[in-house]
Amino acid sequence: VGWRGASLAGDVAVPYLVMSGEDAYAVTVIGDPDIDYTVADGSASGVLAGSGATSLSLPASVETVADGALSGCSSLVFASPQNQKYASSDGMLFSKDLSALLFVPEGKRGTARIPDETSSAPASAFSSVSGLSAVHAGEGSAAFSAREGVLYSKDGASLLYFPAAAGNAVVLPAETESIGEGAFAQAEGLASIVALGYVRDIHETAFAEAAKRDA
Repeated sequence: VGWRGASLAGDVAVPYLVMSGEDAYAVTVIGDPDIDYTVADGSASGVLAGSGATSLSLPASVETVADGALSGCSSLVFASPQNQKYASSDGMLFSKDLSALLFVPEGKRGTARIPDETSSAPASAFSSVSGLSAVHAGEGSAAFSAREGVLYSKDGASLLYFPAAAGNAVVLPAETESIGEGAFAQAEGLASIVALGYVRDIHETAFAEAAKRDA
């Protein structure tokens, strides 16, 4: 649920068991499912917040990672589970079968590579990643496509996520008809959007965080 002490940095490995006197307890949950880790001003404070952790290893005993529990650590670049419920790819946290992207470490930079098996990659999974410049989806992906580093549905009809460090302009393909939930929420430097076709639907939260920063 947290840490305390002078520092916490580098590679952090969560133990399989913790001891209290002579009693041993398996570590099964990261964070507290009853806590809202997003505070009023929109910032996040998870179990590693304020630390210098760069990687996190989860033991086989972990069954649940609470929503937002790994937020608030800008140095974290890699999460690696060793259990039956979660998996990692390109340093990101997925469901075991890689079908769902769950969390992108806040310290991740450059390109995020989405496996072909992935069918769910919500913008919220990238919500605190400020240094990501591109998302890549391979030709073998049935759910996604990537154009100029921007994540779209496979057919290009929906723009799903614009990386925070992808630049200050984007041109939407003619086939793009919708902009998804939180798609531009982290696009702090975005100044220009050009649509080559007709965008019929823009989710009410598509620009939520970016709009707050501009205000």
